[in-house]
Amino acid sequence: MWLSVARYAALMLATIYCVFTAASVTLNQYTLKAIDGNPEISVGYGAFSDATFTASKGTVSIPKGVDVWLRVQVPESMLNSKVVVSIERPSLGGVEFYLMVTDDSLYPVSELNISASLPNLSPHFIFEPNTSSRVVFAKISSPYVSTSEVEIIPYSNYVKTTNVRLFFMGVFFGVMCLISIFMLSTGIISKRTSLLAVGGYLLSLALLYVAHKGLTDVVISYQNSANFMHFSDSFMCFSLGFCLLFFHYFLTQNRLARKFKSGIKLIAGVYVLIGIAAAVANVDLPFAMQSTMVIVAIVLSAIILASQDKSSAKEVYFCVAIWSPIVAVLIGFAASQTINSTTEHVSIVNDSLIALHLILLLLFVIWHDAEKRRIYIHYAQFDKETALPNKFALFGALAKLEEQNKPHTLLLFKPLILPSIRLNFGLTFANQHISKLFKEVHEQINTYGSAAVANKGDTHIYRLEDQVFAIVLDGKIEVSQVEQYVCILSSVFEEGVWYKDTKIVDSLDVGVANYPMHAKTTEKLVQRALQALNTKTHNGQRWHLFDVESSMSSERQLKLTSFLKSAIEQEQFSLFFQPQVDLKTGRVFGSEVLIRWLQPDLGYIPPDEFIPIAESSGQIYEITEWVVEQALKYQAQITKQIPEHVISINVSGRDLSRRELSVQLITLINELSLAPSQIMIEITESVTIGNETELKGMLDDYRSIGVKVAIDDFGTGYSSLAYLSKLGFDELKIDKSFVMDIETSKSNQTICKATCDMAHSLGSKVVAEGVEDINSYIRLQAYGCDYAQGYFISRPLPFNEFLSWLEKVNSASDIKSFLIR
Repeated sequence: MWLSVARYAALMLATIYCVFTAASVTLNQYTLKAIDGNPEISVGYGAFSDATFTASKGTVSIPKGVDVWLRVQVPESMLNSKVVVSIERPSLGGVEFYLMVTDDSLYPVSELNISASLPNLSPHFIFEPNTSSRVVFAKISSPYVSTSEVEIIPYSNYVKTTNVRLFFMGVFFGVMCLISIFMLSTGIISKRTSLLAVGGYLLSLALLYVAHKGLTDVVISYQNSANFMHFSDSFMCFSLGFCLLFFHYFLTQNRLARKFKSGIKLIAGVYVLIGIAAAVANVDLPFAMQSTMVIVAIVLSAIILASQDKSSAKEVYFCVAIWSPIVAVLIGFAASQTINSTTEHVSIVNDSLIALHLILLLLFVIWHDAEKRRIYIHYAQFDKETALPNKFALFGALAKLEEQNKPHTLLLFKPLILPSIRLNFGLTFANQHISKLFKEVHEQINTYGSAAVANKGDTHIYRLEDQVFAIVLDGKIEVSQVEQYVCILSSVFEEGVWYKDTKIVDSLDVGVANYPMHAKTTEKLVQRALQALNTKTHNGQRWHLFDVESSMSSERQLKLTSFLKSAIEQEQFSLFFQPQVDLKTGRVFGSEVLIRWLQPDLGYIPPDEFIPIAESSGQIYEITEWVVEQALKYQAQITKQIPEHVISINVSGRDLSRRELSVQLITLINELSLAPSQIMIEITESVTIGNETELKGMLDDYRSIGVKVAIDDFGTGYSSLAYLSKLGFDELKIDKSFVMDIETSKSNQTICKATCDMAHSLGSKVVAEGVEDINSYIRLQAYGCDYAQGYFISRPLPFNEFLSWLEKVNSASDIKSFLIR
């Protein structure tokens, strides 16, 4: 369809071009001949036959570039009062009156000090009452083939007609200027180049209208007004350039049309530059050049219109309607250059077509802005990618139910495979995938779900966040009914969609909250549903109903995250020391440093609670630096009392790879004159699961300093013997879960003994955690365990208490008897 339209437009434009070219070649053959006399009005020019008109009115044809001479004789009966000979000036042409003096020679009226007002707007000559002369001569010229109307009318009629004409022309020009100024100022204020293009086009068209109609006579002198008409070609260039920019900004939004963007802007810029150059040089552009510029502009506009897709159909029809009047004016002008037309009222028709063009253009801008506002409003309520109602629509629907105090349930769900689909297949396919599934979900919910819960009306699916979607269930809903909805959702996503012979199956996490049971406001209801959605369970359950305990836990975590920032500055952290005893010698071997947090509002917070929060929030680095610094300072004091004391420091897996930690260790070891071999870095077994090569490199960095590395909580992870042998830990710490009931559990006895044997075979020492009684102590001695720590030996102690404990232990002759006391 569009291809045929483009071909038709190209054929039509080619025809117009041929007409222009033929006119420019044919009309140049006419030359001026002598004047033949007629009783009242006579005309003489080139090869055309003479024409005689009535005494009061007539129309004369003006060839292109040929001076047409008129001899006008006023009837004697009309000279009783003031009479005006009025000649319509051809567009961009000129009319000059002459009088014959005593020597039978013609002299311009301007040289005889007889000047008429408005010579370009309404050329005329006034005969006073009872004047002796009844004859005036006029020379009419035009750069185009045109017609001119000649009238002999009473002065009063002339004044009335001219005033009416001047009024309507002024109103027309004023409206054009006001609209153009409004468009330009609005475009500048709002920084909208589309409105600047429309404003520039209207202003250029207004100036072009002034030049063609000669309205400048009203405000400037005749000579300046005549000079102003030379800028007509420049205004035409500006108008064509801004016309192309109009199409560029309003109709180049599809893929094919966007290819012409740069070309359109370039050609529009060339047109404007040509107009500026013509104005500066004060020259008229050749007719063939003007015709070519017009044709190029029409062809480009037709291509843009033909290339639009179905979504732009309204804009295309509107633009065809807008520019059809201007094309009609151009076609009429082209026809007048080849056909000796004497049609009257051509100027009125052209003015009407231009007025229609301006009205349609203004209506288009208003309609286009209204469409943009409508689209903005639409996308303020709907998601652009999936066409689903967005979170604003969701909050609006929930707020409406809240105002009506109606019970309702918010069901949030999150497709788990969606990020993977985006990563592997792209955003476009991911949106298509979601749209297909949601279309099916919508049908299933409104067919089966509504029947199951007697839910009246259409149930919408909303997009709350990028990967979180929502359904609002109106009315009182039982848990079993929510379960039915979840089953419907899950079944659709588990059924999946096909992509290149691959079936993509998805699964969901679902969170549910109810109004008014879980929340009294819309914001709280959404918050509760999100908390339920993000609840993690280990029983494979995919949907969660909000519960208060999980909410309190989330709020506590949020508080702890906030309090952690100021905990170090306010010195809320402290270090406790848990002694480690050498099972072979019965002497104190070392101690493990444990951090404690006393929060003024929440009391003591265990490390198991705040360390994961610190790791997830990125605050663990500051905590680790503080622990290392304080622990090594305490180590410097302890070694004065027990020179061989080994201090063990727990390090987070996130800190292990940080170069800053190793630099800090080196700096403190040198400043405090510590032995690196008496510093043990403990890491949990879970940290060792990963990149073996990378981990070994990190551990080797610490060993190069001289510090030792221990693996904590051994037995709870998945490390293999080969893995441990390659990493070469200096110490293995048996988790307390295997030690605390070693007396009653045969399996734990086997594990502990095997761990001791394995560690010794790998060249590592063994530390048993959780030693609670003398029997466990003795049994571990029998298994060959190297060191022990636990409540039987001592609970974790503040530093000062730990120093006092060391003094007592060192003064005792037998550590077993001391511990048993």
